Amino acid sequence: MRQAYGYITLVTIVAAMLSLGGCIVNDIPYPNRQPSFKAFEVEGQVGVSEFDNVKRTVSLTVDGEHDITDVRVIYYEISDSTEMVPEMPESLNLSRPYRCTLRTWQDYEWTIDAKWDVNYIINVENQVGNASIDTVNRVAIVTVAKSQPLTSVRIDKMELGPANAVITPDPYERKYDLLGDGTVFEVSMFGRTEQWRVSAQHANFTISGKTLVAWTKTATATADVPVGSNQEMGYEYRRDVDEGWSKTDIGNVSLEGGTMTAVMTDLEPGTKYVCRPFLGDERGQEQTFTTDDVVDIPNMSFEEWFNKRKNNHDCWFPYAEGGAPYWATGNDGIAMVSDGATYPVTDKVKEGRYAAYMETKKVTIGVPLAAGNLFTGDFITNVSDPGSSPKFGRPFTGRPAKLSGWYIYQPGIIDVYHQNKFPEDSQHVGETDKCHVYIYLENWRGATARPKEADRDIVAYGEFKTDASTTDYQQFVINLEYRTTTIKPTHIVLVATSSVYGERYCGATGSKLWIDALSFDYDTAPIVKK
Repeated sequence: MRQAYGYITLVTIVAAMLSLGGCIVNDIPYPNRQPSFKAFEVEGQVGVSEFDNVKRTVSLTVDGEHDITDVRVIYYEISDSTEMVPEMPESLNLSRPYRCTLRTWQDYEWTIDAKWDVNYIINVENQVGNASIDTVNRVAIVTVAKSQPLTSVRIDKMELGPANAVITPDPYERKYDLLGDGTVFEVSMFGRTEQWRVSAQHANFTISGKTLVAWTKTATATADVPVGSNQEMGYEYRRDVDEGWSKTDIGNVSLEGGTMTAVMTDLEPGTKYVCRPFLGDERGQEQTFTTDDVVDIPNMSFEEWFNKRKNNHDCWFPYAEGGAPYWATGNDGIAMVSDGATYPVTDKVKEGRYAAYMETKKVTIGVPLAAGNLFTGDFITNVSDPGSSPKFGRPFTGRPAKLSGWYIYQPGIIDVYHQNKFPEDSQHVGETDKCHVYIYLENWRGATARPKEADRDIVAYGEFKTDASTTDYQQFVINLEYRTTTIKPTHIVLVATSSVYGERYCGATGSKLWIDALSFDYDTAPIVKK
């Protein structure tokens, strides 16, 4: 912007502060001036491609009716002023990652990675657990009970590719010698033939524990068991200081192929336990684990506020005066030109004395609109770099299964968008606005400020959005989906806003959101992304 505008600093700071008015539309930061794929489609594709501009990857799935080694490219699009080296061929072998270079003033390597939507399954008599199948080297190893002769094994199911693949010799015509190097099967499809080597080995146990994930009041464990077993199975568990065992409820035990999954419930937080799998009268080896602690965050019912008048405008902060801030808003920027868009109310409350109220407002300086918002973090004005003012995230080490709360929402019809910066948002004008509540649990790898996506781990994510209008409080429940069970969170980013496109200065003037009585659920087992 030209320096001729005397109010440039004020406008810039306000614009940066108002940008907090909505959710993060895409949490993956796109590198400035780096080339990228904007679209990619192949014949036989299932769903849409996913683009990671940090790792520079294109991920997609190809159905089993098309040959993964010869996939025709239908359409692709790359960023402006970008050259692909070499040029995209008419068809690709996506049985392995395809690497190409996008060139601007320098080269950036991209990888196109495809998953083939076919089955790789082998089930044999007296099998324990699922077969270990190596699709790269085309080797499969099945584990069977000690009573099963390895030189004479009946194959009950074999799928090593698409449904139209022909396997020779016929896996079902006789029993096979799977001792040592086993037997070679030829799998023919799409005019080509692959050789697979299938062998078998004896299990050390009829039942053997595999994975174990301890949460706060639950633990999820898996074990290898004989395929098709109809014996009682599950896990036994006890505190390490106790002697008597408890059993998993039958409703918390499931069987898929040769893998049994059991959920241990009603555990005590921060406590050491011993567990072991069982099948009939047989018991597997014991394992130990310690449950997580229950962790909450301050002011989840929004009872603490203080008002610091600014430029003759109300500027509310969601914590007690003189207290340690955990929550923040964009009010400090809005209060330069009007009352803040987020503040406490007493007339519509679910619990206690106060609820948080957020309203989307039309503004007249810097940007056209500001949505009410609350977020865990801080806002520190940086005059020389206003975009760095918002600091998302606060320390948090809990692993809850759910976030629940109560809300009232009264949306308007979207009537404002940033015509200069985001002209494409004109498509939303006339739509009913939406509120948005979302939560990230992240591991910042030792950093104290939120790093870029490539330098932090997203442990779990969940969100709630609605355009439905309500007059009374309704409950919302966000099921957190965990992307990893081995990395624990160090920080939480929790955001609520009255307009879902608010960070792009797009929304409905007068959309209103009340939020109260947030709480975490640690009683149930979380969802883990497969």
